[in-house]
Amino acid sequence: MELMIIGCIIVWIGLGYAVAEMGKTRRIGHSSAFWISVLFSPLLGLLIVLISPEIDGKASQTISGSSGGRNGDRFKVSLDEAKKAAFKEEYEKAIGLYKDTLYYLHNDYTNLNNKVEQNRQSLIDDIQYQIKELETKQEKQLI
Repeated sequence: MELMIIGCIIVWIGLGYAVAEMGKTRRIGHSSAFWISVLFSPLLGLLIVLISPEIDGKASQTISGSSGGRNGDRFKVSLDEAKKAAFKEEYEKAIGLYKDTLYYLHNDYTNLNNKVEQNRQSLIDDIQYQIKELETKQEKQLI
């Protein structure tokens, strides 16, 4: 009898983990899906996971939108700082921050859908243009 109860608990937790794995690609997330499944029922957890909105691209699909990704859209922070430095005519600092932004855009985003990939590439092109402009201004400033 005890063995059957332990077996049921193991199956219950296993099903909860399976539901949690499906929650990774949803707004609900892995841990929330797991605990709902284990505490209430794997079936209820599954329903909640399926109702929860998908996160496109399994990480962040907005690039220029407002959704947070795996790394919290690090490029946005760097890009904002770069714009401030450029506004203050701190060209060397701005160039470095724009290059940091390019690094994040190149390395933090994979498996993007076509539209988001186009937005990412367009942003990369804009930043590369900004870097060239700032390098020109920096050279003029040194003269």
